[in-house]
Amino acid sequence: MEIIPLVQYWLPHLTIVSLDNLQEKLVNKLKNYISAVRN
Repeated sequence: MEIIPLVQYWLPHLTIVSLDNLQEKLVNKLKNYISAVRN
């Protein structure tokens, strides 16, 4: 099971405080989604 979909379910009430690369991966995924929706 991948953790990112589980974390996304709890947004915006959740922040990843350890595993910096996981927080960065989540932020990039959300930025890509927002960019795709706007276009």
